[in-house]
Amino acid sequence: AYITVYYTDEHPPTYATWRFTVKAEVFEHVALGDSFAAGEGNPDYIDEQKCTYRVGWGPFGYWETDMCMESKEDIDFMCHRSQENWPNKVYTEAYQDYLETEATWYAADGKLNFQACSGATATQVVVATYPRLFDGSGRNPFDCGALNNYFSSEERAWINEMSDTMAGVIWSQAPKSGLIVADTRNYFSGRGVCSPDESAINGLMFGRDDEDFSEPIMKVVGLESGSFHPNAAGMELYAQAVNYARLNLVAAIGSSGSASSSVQVATAVQVSPLDYQGADDVNPDWFAGVVDDPESVLSAYSPDVIESVRTTTFVDLYADHKITSSFAGTKCGAVVPNELVPLSADGFAPGSTARVTVTTSADGTTQEVVSAQFTADSDGVLHDELALPGAIKGEYVLMEVSGRNDQGGLAYGNTFL
Repeated sequence: AYITVYYTDEHPPTYATWRFTVKAEVFEHVALGDSFAAGEGNPDYIDEQKCTYRVGWGPFGYWETDMCMESKEDIDFMCHRSQENWPNKVYTEAYQDYLETEATWYAADGKLNFQACSGATATQVVVATYPRLFDGSGRNPFDCGALNNYFSSEERAWINEMSDTMAGVIWSQAPKSGLIVADTRNYFSGRGVCSPDESAINGLMFGRDDEDFSEPIMKVVGLESGSFHPNAAGMELYAQAVNYARLNLVAAIGSSGSASSSVQVATAVQVSPLDYQGADDVNPDWFAGVVDDPESVLSAYSPDVIESVRTTTFVDLYADHKITSSFAGTKCGAVVPNELVPLSADGFAPGSTARVTVTTSADGTTQEVVSAQFTADSDGVLHDELALPGAIKGEYVLMEVSGRNDQGGLAYGNTFL
């Protein structure tokens, strides 16, 4: 935009022009969360590049001979943000509501800021509970077929109880901070794993997320990370639950004219908790040990301990064969004895020293096999190589890094090799 001012009191008249950048209004919807919000288990994933290298079947799975390149220039893809995520469905309906009810001659552009699994934080928030994964209370469960070989009826009941315990914690704490609770459990009733009807939750999924890995080695068919996550139908149910909470919030604000007290609004529009079918469904031990008064717990610790915990941060540690200055690569890879492993980590105080240790696990015992100190650069980034000893054995190698962040607290990260 330009503003021009003409000075008519001068002869001849003069003028001056200023240029301004005008920020357009945007209808932005921010979505955070974990793998349930990301849409894990519902490929295709955002920024995914499929690997085409399965060429045969061997006694332990597919034999892979072609190189699978990195799925993305950085590791954002590892979050498995699905194209079919439920936050996108909520945003689509919310933006449509805005266009139909709020927009007049001018409509703001819509934008979904999708940050699930990224570690981002925000405030004006809808918190969704987890559904019960299995149908039936566990006392009279549906027949789970082959799944009975992996989970007993008692274990399935316990897992469902943990979902209820988690929901109880959310219901007891979220409204205190002005958060809106969207309880998904009723929406998934009759749609869990082992349901005789269409399940909205994935059961055990076998295979491998091969696009996460880069080495052309034989891989044994194993458990996929999408197991026990909502499928496409589950994404729809999550969207319905969150939209219900969102629309009730809009109605509450509209009736009062403002949202001056977010706690009161949150309390007024909470979705009703799960309607239990009978008293026998309620386990009195569900909420045993649940902390509903964190302030009393904190009072048992000295201020320096609380401050130490408060300033602790977790950093991303990458150790792979293709690490670059832009952190390209994956967080895990195969290693061999005597290998020189490139590593990268950020989030440290500039110029501070951090220690990297490697521990192996074999035969039920763990052993630290190597430890080294590295110095963060002026941006707080570690970028170096660590030589592994020749005595590595066991299936898992744990690499850990610890140092000091710019708040003076502990900065810690780890990864498996």
